[in-house]
Amino acid sequence: MVILDALKNILSESSINEPDTIKQPIKEPVAVNNYQPPKLPKKIEKMIASGKSYSSCVKELKNFSQYSDMPSKDLKILVSTVGTKVMAENSIREMEKIHEYYKISCLSDSCPICKKASKMRYRIKDRKVGVNFPPLHDGCRCTFTIVEPKDWNRWISNYEKQHKRKK
Repeated sequence: MVILDALKNILSESSINEPDTIKQPIKEPVAVNNYQPPKLPKKIEKMIASGKSYSSCVKELKNFSQYSDMPSKDLKILVSTVGTKVMAENSIREMEKIHEYYKISCLSDSCPICKKASKMRYRIKDRKVGVNFPPLHDGCRCTFTIVEPKDWNRWISNYEKQHKRKK
């Protein structure tokens, strides 16, 4: 979408922190795409994160001058795409403390980019939004699932030891 590409240059910084993977050298994440999701005003991202309806986020977004003339259809795609990013990132932050890998989970009618991405597994610490973590394109509805460890019994034993309550 031309409109979304143009918006990338004028929108303010996102309130959602991208994962910090620069602290130590790591292998580059497997790239299935090179998409940069749009960034919306902080107020809108906070509304999305707090569970406000997408229609109320679109209505509020129209109050910002750079969006006031945009068609509602394009605004809905913007909000939906950012919603995918916000929800996926907020969800995986808790998972990365106890799991190592994830897979992209998409619907049966998903695009070829998402279908290709769903066939691979990725390290959680190496995720990059738009590259190997949702959203992978405008209007992306994908999410992720955690990949079960190969040795479940060992994993659960270690988990219980780490989280055992002291009496």
